[in-house]
Amino acid sequence: LPGTPYGHAARLYAGRAALRGGKAAEAVTRLQEFRANPLADGAMEQLARVNLSSALSAQGQNDQALAEAAKAVDMSGPAHGEALIALGRIQEATGAKDKALETYQRYLKDEPEGTVRDYARARIVALGGTPPAEEAKPMTLPQIQVQPGMGAE
Repeated sequence: LPGTPYGHAARLYAGRAALRGGKAAEAVTRLQEFRANPLADGAMEQLARVNLSSALSAQGQNDQALAEAAKAVDMSGPAHGEALIALGRIQEATGAKDKALETYQRYLKDEPEGTVRDYARARIVALGGTPPAEEAKPMTLPQIQVQPGMGAE
């Protein structure tokens, strides 16, 4: 199985599992193995870069982490929002507060319905910024159909 596409994808999943399990060094190894020979799927490569950036940052390798996160942000794929949040976190960790503020603002612009928009808004406030006003969503009431013979005639 190691030489197959499934075995290769397993490295990505093993790296993600190691990262979530607090094993940054193992995550870096697995994710770098995946990156050395990525699948043709750009979305999986983007996901690998996001996770690799977090694992590298956890090991204090922030220059490499910033580079991986920035590359993930530049890629087209479903992990774009996750890449922006990872980049913002690493920028904060390295003291680049103004860049982090811009990155969180970009997250809210690019991902207005993103799953961590409250986190991004909180980080903007914590960094001394003002998050954009949330758009009020119009309330829609259900349409009531009056049927003949129901007394509305």
